[in-house]
Amino acid sequence: NTAAGARPFRVWLHSAISGRPLQLLVERTESGTGTAHVADEPRVSYLVIEGDGVSWTATLAEATTSNARQ
Repeated sequence: NTAAGARPFRVWLHSAISGRPLQLLVERTESGTGTAHVADEPRVSYLVIEGDGVSWTATLAEATTSNARQ
C-alpha cells in the first residue's frame, strides 16, 4: 500500500566497483505486484531499493548457465 505523499518505489542495479547506477529495474507509483527480468554483463553488483512510505518485498534470483559437455 502506498501512503499519501510517498515517493515512487524504485529498484536500481548498481555497480559494486564504482557504485554508479547501471539500470533502473522497477519504478512503481501505485500498489501492485510484478516480475522484472534483467540481463546484464557478468559483474559484481548490488540492488538499491527506494521505498519510503510503502510496504514491499523483493527477491533476487541469479540465472545460471552451463557449458558442460555431454
